[in-house]
Amino acid sequence: MHPDTFDLVMSAVAFPVAAILLMLGIEDMTLDLTFFTGGWKRTNRCLSPSELRAVPKKRIAMIVPAWQESDVIDRMLENAMRTLDYDKDKLDIFVGTYPNDPATRVKVQQVEARIAAVHECLVPHDGPTSKADCLNTVWNCILAYERAHDVHFDMLLMHDAEDVIHPLALLHYNYLIPTYDFVQTPVLPLEVPLWELVAGTYFDEFGEFHLKDMIVRGQIRGLVPSAGVGSAFARAPFEEVARAHGNQPFDVESLTEDYEVGLKMRLAGKSTHFACDWVELDRKVGGRPVRELLATREYFPTGFRASVRQRSRWICGIAFQAWERIGWQGPLPVVYSLYRDRRALLSHTIAMAAYAILLGCVARWGLGVWTGHPWSFTRVFAIGSALYVVVTLNLVFALWRACVKVATLRRVYSWGHSLMSVVRSPIANVIGFLATASAARQYLVHRITKKPLRWKKTAHQFPVGAFAMVPIPDAPAETRPSASA
Repeated sequence: MHPDTFDLVMSAVAFPVAAILLMLGIEDMTLDLTFFTGGWKRTNRCLSPSELRAVPKKRIAMIVPAWQESDVIDRMLENAMRTLDYDKDKLDIFVGTYPNDPATRVKVQQVEARIAAVHECLVPHDGPTSKADCLNTVWNCILAYERAHDVHFDMLLMHDAEDVIHPLALLHYNYLIPTYDFVQTPVLPLEVPLWELVAGTYFDEFGEFHLKDMIVRGQIRGLVPSAGVGSAFARAPFEEVARAHGNQPFDVESLTEDYEVGLKMRLAGKSTHFACDWVELDRKVGGRPVRELLATREYFPTGFRASVRQRSRWICGIAFQAWERIGWQGPLPVVYSLYRDRRALLSHTIAMAAYAILLGCVARWGLGVWTGHPWSFTRVFAIGSALYVVVTLNLVFALWRACVKVATLRRVYSWGHSLMSVVRSPIANVIGFLATASAARQYLVHRITKKPLRWKKTAHQFPVGAFAMVPIPDAPAETRPSASA
């Protein structure tokens, strides 16, 4: 291709890409300004432990699905029962396992033998199926447990096998329910070294989503989806939604059953709430009271391929499946929330197109230097042209977004991790694009072959010493009834 023709083609392609980026940038800035003018104060509420403890305790059933979680499940359960500040006779944990996963079953049964509040719920067929299938088994196990032992759970709480639950989390849910039918709290990655760039992209994604975007959604009465962890449901509304779906609250064909159950609650007219609250502890550091965000923490994948794999499941379930199955239901704020969740299909693709244009221009400049025929970016982005103006505005919006991201992350992470979000942004975009492409391929194969989409396993880690975790010594189980699947 003649160099002049290349310049014309690049200019023609760059304009629609830049125009779409501009529209996305304006939308993002609008959301940011909405947060700073009204939502910011919603993230500053500080509760005290005594305030949380003063509320009468409701009986809680915690649901934990476990497929190939032998590396973490026992430590997670022990840490929860050891550290959670809640009346232990008001808490039971129901763990879903599979017959063909003996390693996980052994770990669960060992904890169950020592802690009577832990109950194994065996899925009646081999795995992996979908995570929703496991969750439905646990739900029916809870109902059977209630009938067999004449008890009633007032609240249901969802967590995963790798979760580090804040010691005051259950008191927090108990404080908010039944004022709200469904409460979601922040989920944030545990800190990793600065050089773990892939893991760091989760800091950026979850930090902005759970410390800003979700606050705005609550502010405009949009969709607050369940994250699958840190999700609490008042019993009666949850059971009502379950009955409306054949007593199967989680859709077994969905890859993101947690997202959909939150959407079901919102479309059923239930009150939903994203609770980004802090707690002021009794201890002080440097003369100041210690404040902690009431959030669930966990490790996320550090490997590039593992991250693409995990995100492809999220995109496939949230963007493709939910779009097909639920469409654009609900009032305007909910529809806008659905758009925000599905726009990744566009934003990731456009971001990669922008990178391709930039690399093409850099290659053109390098070729000019090599051949002795200098080339300027103004050959594509002519000064004063509409494209030049749009690209300049995009650079302004990119700077704004970088500053907002750093400020948002700084609320819970170090300056190092907050500033590194700028470096991690291209990595996150590449991962997002590859995950989008993988999700599209998975969904297309599913539609053509009619084969169900399966639960894709992500390897998990659980931190040693989480919230002063102390191993539980071998001891006789407490005298509490056991569950049956």
